[in-house]
Amino acid sequence: MKKYPKEKVIIVPMQNKNLFFDYLSKFNTFQIEELHVFSHAAGGGLYLGYHNQESGNSRNAAYNQSIRRGKRITYEEVVEAEVGHC
Repeated sequence: MKKYPKEKVIIVPMQNKNLFFDYLSKFNTFQIEELHVFSHAAGGGLYLGYHNQESGNSRNAAYNQSIRRGKRITYEEVVEAEVGHC
């Protein structure tokens, strides 16, 4: 589209929320005119790198830790473990 000339479009693959927010933090508030995100999502928000190994490892580690404790994983632990969730 003429509205989005190639020289003004930046496509950056992101695999987790830290990369996403670190990248955005490099811009001045007025440098980004529009932001389009193509991602998996769920009720809790965006999921970057949904099939990313780091996300799977973090999720499994949190679950296994709850089993070792003999207690169910808490909501807070799930959110913390979802490194791909924004």
